[in-house]
Amino acid sequence: MSSGQFGVVRPYEDWMRERVFEFLDSIGYTPGEGLVVAPGTADDQAAAWIDRTPIDLLLLPYHKHRSEAGPFVDGVGVAMLLSEAFAERAIPVVMPITDFSMNVSFERRFTELREKRPKIADLIVVMPESELGSVEIAARIREIAAR
Repeated sequence: MSSGQFGVVRPYEDWMRERVFEFLDSIGYTPGEGLVVAPGTADDQAAAWIDRTPIDLLLLPYHKHRSEAGPFVDGVGVAMLLSEAFAERAIPVVMPITDFSMNVSFERRFTELREKRPKIADLIVVMPESELGSVEIAARIREIAAR
């Protein structure tokens, strides 16, 4: 079983965060102490933190919201800014997303990521709210972690 510590960028509110943390714990990942980037953090700051932080898995919710500076931010925006060195580390990036966002704005954003940053997109395990905890998602995380 894959295991290790995960870092989280701009976590969802309690109701979703608790479910995701429980799922990750069930497959051997625990939250690293202090490995959290607060909601509202700008995409470039979040990406810089990820690039320099030793983690075994990244929890990067889609979670579209406004940064402290005002513009909209989301997990895809952070992923677009990750370094090539991060892509080479082959760390699973779990991207939980509410069913609402999945149906409204996600597909267009993720298509853009696949076109511009295919190596990064290949590391992302999209986890819709309705599929949280599925065997298929756990298997995809393990497959990326084994690279």
